Amino acid sequence: MVEKSYKLGKEYIDKGNPKFDEDQFMRWLNIKNVSGMMNSPGIRWLNYAKKKDLPAAIILISKTASSSYHNPWEDVIDRLAGKAYYWGDSKYDLKKSCEDFMGNKLLKKVHVNLLEGNLDKIPPILLFSKPVSGKIFFEGLCVLENLERTWFEDKGKPVRNYRAILRILDTEKVKIEWIHNRIYEKESDSPSAWKDYSSGKTPKYLKVWNKRLRSKNEQLPPINSNDDLILKRINSLLSREFEFFTVRLLESIKDIKHEIVTTRAVRDKGFDFFGRFTLPYPLKYEINFKGEAKKFARSSGVGPKELSRLAAKLTRGEYGIFITTSYYTLQAQEELFEDDYPIKLISGNDIINFLKESRMIKNNALSEKDLFKFLNLKQE
Repeated sequence: MVEKSYKLGKEYIDKGNPKFDEDQFMRWLNIKNVSGMMNSPGIRWLNYAKKKDLPAAIILISKTASSSYHNPWEDVIDRLAGKAYYWGDSKYDLKKSCEDFMGNKLLKKVHVNLLEGNLDKIPPILLFSKPVSGKIFFEGLCVLENLERTWFEDKGKPVRNYRAILRILDTEKVKIEWIHNRIYEKESDSPSAWKDYSSGKTPKYLKVWNKRLRSKNEQLPPINSNDDLILKRINSLLSREFEFFTVRLLESIKDIKHEIVTTRAVRDKGFDFFGRFTLPYPLKYEINFKGEAKKFARSSGVGPKELSRLAAKLTRGEYGIFITTSYYTLQAQEELFEDDYPIKLISGNDIINFLKESRMIKNNALSEKDLFKFLNLKQE
């Protein structure tokens, strides 16, 4: 019998119904005659055979594929940091509060047990992304690190919602048999990182995604996905507009004081913007930087030549920031790390995550009105 398991970054078939033999999502996870995974778009759960206050497992789907289902929030999966920021299921509703939505109730229960130190009661979280219809990608086995109660916008209305901060455990695969065993209160086939977490030991967090070299696919959204269309729109900005755009991206970082200006208005000195970040009190440390902003098609990667040009402009103690709508070639990354240049590489996927974090992307889209507002430009 072939082992069924979810492996990091791998693609699986989601037919939306466990009745289909080829379905690798609901069909794999559900168990007959046991309260199964709810067929909801985001937060789902699998109950124990003998129902308890918390479920045996939680399944989260970060959905970016086009659908008829209204999705006002945008999640962020930061694979390099081994973290994910996942919105609860609150929406604009005149009768319901943030805590009245089923998914939020579940997240709050998990958070309360986390604060009380009941790690043995907390369920594992399986995180998936769905950039295209009919397919899901396994993003990892997660644990809840914190739960924020904050605002977002739904149909132009401010709405309270929860946002879960997740840590991805250092586990390359999750066996379906382990999830099924948990339903019957057995702990066989448990990943070692999960055993450490549930017993109170410091678990190993994801190292697979923390590698320094990123492939092209890890730096760009899937072709023809909603995120890809947004990136194409950004790539269509005029050169001067794109420079303003990159400055606004950096200014959107919370809790850091910024002084950033572009150079083209006076004279291009081999870099596109410069300035300083001031870290918040009590550090109050100032970091001077210079940056390049380049629009490239997804088929054209940034090579060593472009990075070395910026590196040559950095003086002692300065930091470099290179922002592109495309990706960085492996050779460029290798040479950068070998020479130990202090340059941060921001790719197309990173730009999308910046926009999601600043709440610019709404309903899987970036409107012209919001884009021009972001740029502080008048729409003609």
